[in-house]
Amino acid sequence: MDLYERAGVFEDYLALIGFHEPMRVLDKYRIRYVLFPPHQPLGYLLNRDANWRVVFKGRISMLFERVGPIPPPPSGEASP
Repeated sequence: MDLYERAGVFEDYLALIGFHEPMRVLDKYRIRYVLFPPHQPLGYLLNRDANWRVVFKGRISMLFERVGPIPPPPSGEASP
């Protein structure tokens, strides 16, 4: 069994790109920067969320930065 699969990292990745609780995943891993295509649901969400700002916007990707403090991981989940 793959280490990432056992630790739940792959499942969290799928939840993020599949737009299933993406903010929970970003908070769990305390993500500060996200590089993502602009026309995907996550790019759309972050572009309209006041807690994120666009650092760079190109034709094929956008770089987002979380503004303000990074929230602690949800209770019951250890920080990776």
